[in-house]
Amino acid sequence: MVTSAIVGAVVTAISGLFMTPFTRMGVDVVQKGAPFPWVIRVIPMGDHILWDMFMADLAIWVLIALVVSMFAIHATARKR
Repeated sequence: MVTSAIVGAVVTAISGLFMTPFTRMGVDVVQKGAPFPWVIRVIPMGDHILWDMFMADLAIWVLIALVVSMFAIHATARKR
């Protein structure tokens, strides 16, 4: 469970480094983060973090990491 939270936090942080596909809001505004864009960058001004979208993105990635780890644990337990 703790490992899933750590993996989810790391993936969320990494997703904020890259532009979200198909969410360019204009010539000088870019959204970053996946699956929910949680960083809005206005090119001349800098970044603005949308904390509610950040928490939703974090929750999704923690849930994905938890499900993957539960399947991995179940698969290794079945082999025994």
